[in-house]
Amino acid sequence: MTEEELIKKFNDCLSPMRGEEFNVFHWIRLRWDEVDHSGLIKSLLNSKGIHNFEDKFLTLFINELEKVKPESIRNLNFLTKDSSADTEQYAPLTSEKEKKPKNGRIDIYVKSKDQKKAIIIENKLLARDQKEQLKRYDSWARTTLGDGNYVIVYLTLNGREASKNSSEGVEYIQISYNETIINWLKACIAKIDEEGKDESYMRLRIGIKQYKEYLERRVLKEFELTTTIEENMDLVKSILEKEDLFPDKDTIAQLYAQLYDKVKKSPK
Repeated sequence: MTEEELIKKFNDCLSPMRGEEFNVFHWIRLRWDEVDHSGLIKSLLNSKGIHNFEDKFLTLFINELEKVKPESIRNLNFLTKDSSADTEQYAPLTSEKEKKPKNGRIDIYVKSKDQKKAIIIENKLLARDQKEQLKRYDSWARTTLGDGNYVIVYLTLNGREASKNSSEGVEYIQISYNETIINWLKACIAKIDEEGKDESYMRLRIGIKQYKEYLERRVLKEFELTTTIEENMDLVKSILEKEDLFPDKDTIAQLYAQLYDKVKKSPK
């Protein structure tokens, strides 16, 4: 990548941030907090949630999963009516290598009314996979629910694969914020437009729309920006040492400093 291409990339990423309108998620500093993102997603997936759309948002989410892995979703045959969703579901996990139970918590756990089927969602923004993480979830779910009665969903910003250590031998559905979640939120907004009639629905619509825009303009763009810097550290350093070549140079400098510090501290 040339210096000109890199500066253009910076401007492409920073431009949506500059034009960002007031957004409550920006002011509460949601950004990279996986627990808060999980809580928000869970609240929409919960058919008993205060959104008053029953299982409609969950159905739309399952439709998005079916686009990624249709056979797994059809075989699960998850009944959405009167289902429920929780975060931080406790799961005393035991891996094949570790015979002692190891505490674990599933980020988002959607279960059917009879609690016999489940959608297990591991939400990864920036954190790395824990040791044998998806293997342990799979072991726990197979013991608790039985084969064929659950799916494991691996959610990341850009749809990356889980690490081999975490997931080898485990069937899981790989989804992303930048495609699956954005498309789902758009579908939720469309559903509200179709059925919502009073002020409470409009407040819900505004909340979901602001979250979608926050992901698009802030979280995903900053992730793209950070990834670009990380892949071009020497060139970025060279650009930063020159005169101001583009707006928001301080933003790039700050992210570069954070990444440089992280690289220095990383084990060789």
